[in-house]
Amino acid sequence: GVKGFRFIIRALGRLPADRRPPLVLAGDRECPGEAEYLHALAREHGVELTTHLNVTDETLRSLYRRTRLFLYAPYIEPLGLTPLEAMACGTPVLGVREGGVRETVIEGVNGRLADRDEGQYATVLQEMLAAPEKLQRLGEQGMAGVRERWTWERSVQELLGFFDEARRLAAGG
Repeated sequence: GVKGFRFIIRALGRLPADRRPPLVLAGDRECPGEAEYLHALAREHGVELTTHLNVTDETLRSLYRRTRLFLYAPYIEPLGLTPLEAMACGTPVLGVREGGVRETVIEGVNGRLADRDEGQYATVLQEMLAAPEKLQRLGEQGMAGVRERWTWERSVQELLGFFDEARRLAAGG
């Protein structure tokens, strides 16, 4: 699917079984039959999978805060709010180096990025999980970064700045 869940399950399946973390997928909707397919794929790859549908904001925040790492691998996602939500809750992100996540995840600061290659993604995932202190620091830096950079106030100020610049250019300035 477009969210990259199949990619994530296959990548997790490449980790040694004794170091393979369980996977929790949460969402607001599902394509018919997708959950059954994902559970079958997870069994095939030895991944312990739990799915949550129609979650409330409160439940989602709780899931973000309880997880060690947020895995993100959608296809053709222009920005993606979920990595920002995870970081706002102090959870570092491992994303696929495509689309908007390249703007929100700063390598080694609030998370890591990998190519869309299951082996490479699994290697980076394993490195991150093997360094809990570094993982915690990424989470703390991610939370601070979201509070500083990704606020409505800052977005409005940037937008007003673009309008000012466009007005200046239109006036020949």
